[in-house]
Amino acid sequence: MPNACQKEYGPGWAAAIRLPRIRIPCSYYTMHAAQTKTILCLAPIITVALAAWLEAGPERVSIDAVARSYGYPRPHVSDTSLTLRSNYSRLEFTHGNRRMLVNGIVVMMNDAFIYESDKASVARIDLETVINPVLRPQDVDAPRASRLVVIDPGHGGADGGMSGNGLQEKGLVLDISRRVSDRLIGSGLPVRLTRYGDHSISLGERVRRAKRWQAAIFVSIHINAADNRNAAGFETYVVPAKGFYSTSSKKLDLRSYPGNRFDAENTALAYQVHRSVLSNAPGADRGIKRARYVVIRDAPCPAILIECGFASNPTEARRLVRSDHRARIANGIAKGIVRYYEVAGKEQP
Repeated sequence: MPNACQKEYGPGWAAAIRLPRIRIPCSYYTMHAAQTKTILCLAPIITVALAAWLEAGPERVSIDAVARSYGYPRPHVSDTSLTLRSNYSRLEFTHGNRRMLVNGIVVMMNDAFIYESDKASVARIDLETVINPVLRPQDVDAPRASRLVVIDPGHGGADGGMSGNGLQEKGLVLDISRRVSDRLIGSGLPVRLTRYGDHSISLGERVRRAKRWQAAIFVSIHINAADNRNAAGFETYVVPAKGFYSTSSKKLDLRSYPGNRFDAENTALAYQVHRSVLSNAPGADRGIKRARYVVIRDAPCPAILIECGFASNPTEARRLVRSDHRARIANGIAKGIVRYYEVAGKEQP
């Protein structure tokens, strides 16, 4: 008896939607009865359920409820945005967009802000793992007792990383990482680098080292490049929540990864580091974004990946070649990490 799902969806049906240990849209049981194999194809049930879940979207929370929870007065609404403002913080949402401004810092949410028929809302997952960790970092789990910071200089060895204007990523990020390490050690934090020299380390091995060393946080440092020579600025990445798209991808992935255990902590760490770098070094704010890069996706602790400018941009290349500019970037990263340790899981005065 042919597989009904294969007949309907073709030989590549199993790759249509990726789930661990579950085959969608077809899952079937094989039963033996009187030496006759009966195949029960559950495709219609599972497909309809999945379609309903995707159509319904995530659970949402009204902006009025968000405002009450954080002590904001009534929101200010314009044709394109909604703003919540108090003496302590400011949130600005763009209609139909995942882009949010938190105290002027660009933060990409997992799902879009929705404003329809005078009803504004955000996804509950964004309230819990994006908005709250930024506004109330005391609510996230405190770093583990080891306090160890693992700094991951990207690439190395035969893998030179990005290049442009005579610069190569692997050397720049190793220099910045060493500077971050020196500043953190000076602040009393233990630090290890995934590489101390110019040699190759697989992405999986970087994660395994963080796990073996019982890292409290993991920070991967990179330099960007693009075909568009005008592209410039800093961007910091965290793993998307389960079932949500990456910032720059429409590839649906419903799997949960190890890094998703720390969704709230990831955002809290990214916000502190990203904001601090922007305060310490010149460069545009390209935002806190979401991607399933292996080193943050599979990390055994809160983890971020920061892109420290574009080697392909002539202006930023001239900055990156200067030791004092790399020192400012490193100082910003280190200050942000220290600040995260000061506020994560701790009651604020």
